[in-house]
Amino acid sequence: MRSKICEDGVRRILAKVEVPVTSREIATYAMCHDSLQEYANPLHGIEKLNKRQVFLLAKDVLRERGTMAPKEIMQQRWKEKQINDVYTFVKAQFPECDFDA
Repeated sequence: MRSKICEDGVRRILAKVEVPVTSREIATYAMCHDSLQEYANPLHGIEKLNKRQVFLLAKDVLRERGTMAPKEIMQQRWKEKQINDVYTFVKAQFPECDFDA
């Protein structure tokens, strides 16, 4: 735990928090990232990324929006098959995660 002066000039405590996530959750939060909203198919954006980059997308969304990230963006923007294709791709990238938990 440490403190830092943030962009708005207020000193805040920065704390690392460990949060267990499944590969499905990683895929879900990654698909909520603003950088993927320009793609007609989210898999086209995710395929270009390595494992670390996919995880960083999910981590950024969790940091900025918390667990209440607007997941409805996915259902409004993409078809169910496209979303399931991303889940399958991310599951293959993260075999150490329990996908069905």
